[in-house]
Amino acid sequence: MIDPGKLLEKVGVTQGQVLLDLGCGDGYIALAAAAGFVGPTGKVYAVDVDSQAIDAVNAQIKERGLQNIHATQADATKSIPVPEKSVDACIIASVLHGFVDNGEDDRVFDLLLPIIKNGGKIAIIEFKKHKALPGPPYDERLAPADVDAVMAKHGCKKVASFSAGLLHYTRVFITPA
Repeated sequence: MIDPGKLLEKVGVTQGQVLLDLGCGDGYIALAAAAGFVGPTGKVYAVDVDSQAIDAVNAQIKERGLQNIHATQADATKSIPVPEKSVDACIIASVLHGFVDNGEDDRVFDLLLPIIKNGGKIAIIEFKKHKALPGPPYDERLAPADVDAVMAKHGCKKVASFSAGLLHYTRVFITPA
């Protein structure tokens, strides 16, 4: 399991920032960011294609009384409902391999890059490419070099790399200015 606090700290998410958790699933990273990182002057967008996941995130938002997070259902290959040039940092955890496997990464980045501020961060968290580890099928997993190539294709520069637990690694990129 990825420790969301350690991840957000290493990515450099701070008070007052706007964070997008793209493919948020159950929202554990987005909820941690809203509760303890961006503060009352920041904002978190949690976006996922699965409406049941978003319903669960919205239930957690209500239960915790969080005011600085907005969860919405959207297919990132068609629309990312976040204002243009508003995002300081984007987390894409355990979903880039699916976009790449389906040939959808170009479309996602065509929609994603315009909503990230110039010089903003994109953190890609992926399953380590080992056959013995749980996760997606081995052939769908991305090695760190594969992630670097995808991001370079979209003009992003790698600025950090670190382990995100036993099963995952993280690459952090800066978007083009």
